[in-house]
Amino acid sequence: METTAPPLPDAKAIVVGFALPGCERMGAEETTANVKSSIGATGQNALIDLSRSFGECVAPPATRRVRRASKDHFQVTMAFKDSVTEEQVQAAVEATNVAITVGMTVTLTVGGTTVTVTVPKDMVVKRAVVRGSAENRETLVCSDTRTPCVFISSNSTTAAPNATTAEPPFKLPKAAACLAHSSTLLLAAAAWSCAMLV
Repeated sequence: METTAPPLPDAKAIVVGFALPGCERMGAEETTANVKSSIGATGQNALIDLSRSFGECVAPPATRRVRRASKDHFQVTMAFKDSVTEEQVQAAVEATNVAITVGMTVTLTVGGTTVTVTVPKDMVVKRAVVRGSAENRETLVCSDTRTPCVFISSNSTTAAPNATTAEPPFKLPKAAACLAHSSTLLLAAAAWSCAMLV
């Protein structure tokens, strides 16, 4: 009888991205090595779970909606080990942001060529959560700890519905709802129609 492995717990993560011309020329082994190098540049090696971290080539933020935009940005999602606490994650975010403002550089290999990239000083680390395995994952990305998150598929840059739980909407009485959606030009007629609902 086959046994199903229990699902992996969600992993806290941070996301770092920067321009990398020719990013799509990276091979699979180069991508893995470049993820490791990016993690090393943050100084958070001891806290990161390399097996659940990953890198991908994405279009620049301003052109992600353009159908044929060049994916010349390298985005690295660094998943923390299960034992890492929320306080450690926040400290890692702050430390990485400081390293970026000071001038964080990453040595990468693209298509067999070694390049050194300086992460833009205005780049801000984002918080994230990695769900599932490397083969079948979803990433929940947050701009910061105060804003809502959106689910982003690992195979698409299209944002899915808001993942936060919302309060149930307030329901108006039928008559009031009818008036609220009626045109002001038809207010008299709407009032008569609404009266029929009472």
